[in-house]
Amino acid sequence: MSVVTANKDGLQPGHQQWRSGIDVYRVGRLSVKRSPIRRGLDQFALAARAVTVSSQFTRPDVIYAYSPPLTLGLSCIALSGRFRCPYVFNAQDLYPQALVDLGVLKNPALIWLFRFIERQSYLHASRVVVHSPGNARLLLSRGIQNVDVVENWVDVQEIHPGRDGRWYAEEWGLTGKFVVLFAGVIGYAQGLEVVLEAARIVASETDDVLFLIVGDGSRSNHIKAMAREMQLTNVLFRPLQPPEKYPDLLAAANVGLVTLHPSVRTPVVPSKVASIMAAGKPVIAAVPDQSDTRDLVEAAKCGLVVSAGDPQSLAKAVLTLYQQPSLASKMGAAGRRYAEEHLAKSVVLDHLVRLLEETARGVRGTQ
Repeated sequence: MSVVTANKDGLQPGHQQWRSGIDVYRVGRLSVKRSPIRRGLDQFALAARAVTVSSQFTRPDVIYAYSPPLTLGLSCIALSGRFRCPYVFNAQDLYPQALVDLGVLKNPALIWLFRFIERQSYLHASRVVVHSPGNARLLLSRGIQNVDVVENWVDVQEIHPGRDGRWYAEEWGLTGKFVVLFAGVIGYAQGLEVVLEAARIVASETDDVLFLIVGDGSRSNHIKAMAREMQLTNVLFRPLQPPEKYPDLLAAANVGLVTLHPSVRTPVVPSKVASIMAAGKPVIAAVPDQSDTRDLVEAAKCGLVVSAGDPQSLAKAVLTLYQQPSLASKMGAAGRRYAEEHLAKSVVLDHLVRLLEETARGVRGTQ
């Protein structure tokens, strides 16, 4: 197996041997910082470099690409033609619609360009993989027939209810508090303003609930300033934690919080949902009605779902689990069971491997 990916901070572009004999080729990237233009150019440059590097390989049985960036679809089309082999395109986010919904992409010409790239990426693929049934239905409604659902996996051996969260509880002053944790990117798509509004409502009912927001992102300074202006004493901000510490952070919480801005129209399921479930914590999801997060949480019976942008309902959900610890415990246990049975790394990867093997043999995708 050969893997082509972007170089990470602290690593030099080039070839390296990974465990199990996997060849990893890291390609250089542009310095984008916060420039949307440079970020877009970098995605096209990454696609071009991926083709240049991959063209040196012997013919693969199948090509597998993970999007975003959407431009890797162009790499797949080129390499599939060169090697005369099929490719599987994993669309984690349905771009450019996600960017249009958030108001990030407004230029009509660029919207047309990226929609053209998106459609060509799907049409030339032997299979298109999405992470939820709602995403599959959306693509099917657009005439894309070769769609398969492969849910995002979680490592249930690494994230489990037995992890120790005492360090966070002691260092961050969480002891004795009912901790509602949001951990991850703080951007426009997350719509964290609703969390601050809900925190103000909860503060009028009890001093025992603490909203812990851990992460960073383009809206981080805005959200922190908003919390200061609202004089919220039940909201605590902390920086993004190393991935290896994330399971312990989950262990220090009573509830895992998932939010999406009301403008998010694609049926996305944030990856943190599976992690919260694996940790045995109940989920509170404030998401748009079309989000597949709602269906997942309800199917697993692992938490409460409210409409995005509704602070009253969010506050009510938090207070419900605070006041009913047995319900919270029951939902957390149900989420853990569902994660073990349906989202565990071994379960999902077995599905993906079968799909790739079938594609290499020329078996068409399923709906």
